[in-house]
Amino acid sequence: MMHVSMMLLGCAALLGGSLLSISLLIITFRKEIHIFANCQFFLLSYLTLILQSPFFDSAKNYYRSQLTQQ
Repeated sequence: MMHVSMMLLGCAALLGGSLLSISLLIITFRKEIHIFANCQFFLLSYLTLILQSPFFDSAKNYYRSQLTQQ
């Protein structure tokens, strides 16, 4: 009998957590947030940082040298 009550308690906790998370999502998405503009700026700055890194240059030279060796 104890395991049945524990399963019911666990199921109730899962349902309560799901309802809480859905309500938090609804509350946060009602606010007008311009996330896409910020993400686009950070993505462009991240890509320029990657392209300027020395590892990217060495990888490019590695593939070029393998191509010339073939």
